Amino acid sequence: MLSPKESGGTTEAPIGKTIALKSSGSKNYVNATTTDAHRRLMANSTASTATAQQFTVVDAGGGLIALKSKANSKYVCADKQLDVTNWNLAANRTAIGAWEKFTWVANSDGTVSLKANGNGKYVCADKNLGSIDWPLAANRTAIGGWEKFTVEIK
Repeated sequence: MLSPKESGGTTEAPIGKTIALKSSGSKNYVNATTTDAHRRLMANSTASTATAQQFTVVDAGGGLIALKSKANSKYVCADKQLDVTNWNLAANRTAIGAWEKFTWVANSDGTVSLKANGNGKYVCADKNLGSIDWPLAANRTAIGGWEKFTVEIK
């Protein structure tokens, strides 16, 4: 696996590139799960080779990005309608609106974090919401270990 600097750099979002995100918390890849009708994102995959673990980084304007799932060609959303408190992430939108936009944050340790535009909170692979699947939710006010991801350019 390449570090962010070796893979082309993640200090800036790799617009137009296909990526896989590996959770620093679960040590697994983010997956747009096929077992859920909403395609909720979970940090529960041991591989990054399938389309369910791959996302295209899209310029969403104003310095923000969107993520488009390779599995179903839908945009990732921090979806208040799925959980009003935790704003679960799901690949379930056909267009980019406010809830589908994120700030790409380059952390000093070479990882990245995502800050949801919809509620201003950081995306977390949250073991407290599912100890096996580590669902992704925009529910944190600060960056800790569970809010960090390693990026692989595919």
